Amino acid sequence: MDRHSQTFDLPDGFSVQFTLDASGFEAAWSPHDPVGDAALRLLPDYRKARDRFLRGLGLDILLIEL
Repeated sequence: MDRHSQTFDLPDGFSVQFTLDASGFEAAWSPHDPVGDAALRLLPDYRKARDRFLRGLGLDILLIEL
């Protein structure tokens, strides 16, 4: 499997880089992982960015969110 990676700017100075390759799916935050209220505020934007990244791959993907 090829390596696919894309970075998305999110509110409050955060960004998240999604990577999908043979080893799996990863989301890397910058400047740090959001916690508490910041994490809750960013969740809708994170989901939109994640879904955009996955749709852009053109693959059939089953997403299970816990």
